[in-house]
Order: sequence, then C-alpha cells, then structure tokens
Amino acid sequence: MSEKIRDELVAAGVRVEWDNRTNYNPGWKYAHWEQRGVPLRLEIGARDLAKGSVVLVRRDTGEKASIAIDEVAGALVGEDGLLNTIHNAMLAKARAERDSRLGIAYTWDEFMVELTKVHFTYFSFFLLSTTPAVLTCLLTYLLYRTCDSLHFA
Repeated sequence: MSEKIRDELVAAGVRVEWDNRTNYNPGWKYAHWEQRGVPLRLEIGARDLAKGSVVLVRRDTGEKASIAIDEVAGALVGEDGLLNTIHNAMLAKARAERDSRLGIAYTWDEFMVELTKVHFTYFSFFLLSTTPAVLTCLLTYLLYRTCDSLHFA
C-alpha cells in the first residue's frame, strides 16, 4: 500500500523519499529526515492501514492529521495543498525573522550602534568611504572582531 501512495505522490509531482529501513526505529528516522529539512512526514502503520488512513506530520508546527489514503495526493498538492501552506508559513516566518534583524544607518554614529547589534544593516557606502582608515578599521573589525581605534556608542 505504501508503494501505491508513493507512486501517486510522484505522479502528482511531489518528491518522495520512502524510508523502509528496518534497522532503525521510527524515532531515529523522524529525526533523520527532520534534520534534512523535509517539510512533511507521512506515517503509515498497520493500524492506520486497517483504518484506511495515514498520518501527516508537519515539520514547522508539529501538527498531526489523519487523512484517508485516497485523499493524500489531493491534500498535498495544488494551490490550497498542505505543501504550499507549509511553504508559505515557513517563508513568512523567515521573512519576519529577517525583517526584525534589519537596521538602517544614515550617519556614522547610527552605523556604530547598529554594528554592535547582531543583524543586517543598510548603510550608504559613501558614509564609510570618507577616509580609508575608517574603512580599513571597519573591515578589520568585521573580519577579526578587533580594532584599536573603533569605539562603540
């Protein structure tokens, strides 16, 4: 039955990795594929097959849902499919995290304050190109986290 589900998903355009190794327990397999960034896990057990369903587990939320075997491919693909929903949720989370770590510096003092924070900073190159010594000191700090003449606000 799991081969049939795998073939249906592949035909629908979903990349599928079927982990049928018997020398590892399920928990080890779950962790193995989560570390590789697999967004969705299908659990197919004997009790699930008896009920005619499979369990879907989302990596981003950990949410589990039981779904009928015949509806698996339809539930995963398409504009409203679960894979697209997971993609949009993970993308929104990553963008929010990125945006919370962005800073803008218009002056040298603002730049020095932003530099002490651990995030990205937008700044004008002309702000830094005033003297070669300043640029050299800044690059030294960014590379080695040390510079004798660099002072923070």
